[in-house]
Amino acid sequence: MVLRETLLALRQTGTVAAYHEQFKKLLATPVPSPVTGADAIFYFRRGLQEHIRLALLAADDTDLDAVVQRAKDYEMAYSFNSMSSAAAAAALGSTTSANRKNLRRRRRRNLLASR
Repeated sequence: MVLRETLLALRQTGTVAAYHEQFKKLLATPVPSPVTGADAIFYFRRGLQEHIRLALLAADDTDLDAVVQRAKDYEMAYSFNSMSSAAAAAALGSTTSANRKNLRRRRRRNLLASR
C-alpha cells in the first residue's frame, strides 16, 4: 500500500522525462503487489502537470510507454508554441532571409495594429 500512496503523492515538477524517471524508479521497487498496466497509467497521468494531463484525456492508450511518449510530445509542442516567433525560428534553425523578412513584416503589422 505504501507504494500506491507514494505514487499518488508524486507530482511532475520538471520535465516529463524527469518525472518518468522518478516514476520508473518507484515502479521498480519490490513490493508484494506491484503496480502494472492500467493502474500504472492512472498513477502516471495523475502526477502530470495539469495542462499535460488534460491534453491526454482524449487519448485511449493502454500502454504506459505510449502514454509517456504522448506526454513528452505534448510537452515539446507546448513549449515550442509558447516561444516567441524569433525564438521559434531560431529553434528550428530557420534564419533564412525570407524568414527574417516575414518576421519583420509581422512585427511591423503588429506595431501598426497596436497604435
